[in-house]
Amino acid sequence: MPKVTRATFEKTMRTLTVPEGFVARFGTDHRWGHDAFAFILEKPDDTQIVFTFEGESGHTYFKAGKDDWRCFDRLGVSDSFYWGDWSGKIRPVADLNNEMIDQIANVARSREYLKTAITVPVIGFTVSPARLEMIKADLKKDRPVIFTPSGFGTGYTITRKKHAHYAERAKSELEKSFGFEPLFITRMDCD
Repeated sequence: MPKVTRATFEKTMRTLTVPEGFVARFGTDHRWGHDAFAFILEKPDDTQIVFTFEGESGHTYFKAGKDDWRCFDRLGVSDSFYWGDWSGKIRPVADLNNEMIDQIANVARSREYLKTAITVPVIGFTVSPARLEMIKADLKKDRPVIFTPSGFGTGYTITRKKHAHYAERAKSELEKSFGFEPLFITRMDCD
């Protein structure tokens, strides 16, 4: 499969439409344990849309709080987006411009969700207020509630009855947040 050259990558990136409020530059993305040459669209101290040359991938980083940066990459599974088309070519510029618009919209949706999101104690997942009520309804009916990461990591099953010998009694903070006592929790390796 042919590979995109750095010269072709740079030439194409220079033709992208820079979204309003963003600045464009070539630089290094060093967040994943190594330095990668990248085209970076940045709204200072707010959002970065990074096209990394290596891997034909892109990463969308955004600030969700004072020092809380988030990313749409799914750890160990996929990147935020891809600028390559899997045949060794760069996707058309119009597609890439639309991808930037989509990523900016995703940031806005995530920030809107986070305004009302409730962090589940002990396990750290977030849920919307409506989802919290659905979880309580499921637990009331003795249904298990399952939380899994979008990428690799630890998942959890929460039940009102101890269904597995390795289930542990949930901490009181978790029981209080769901309004049931006792609750039991099992962990699962999601990879």
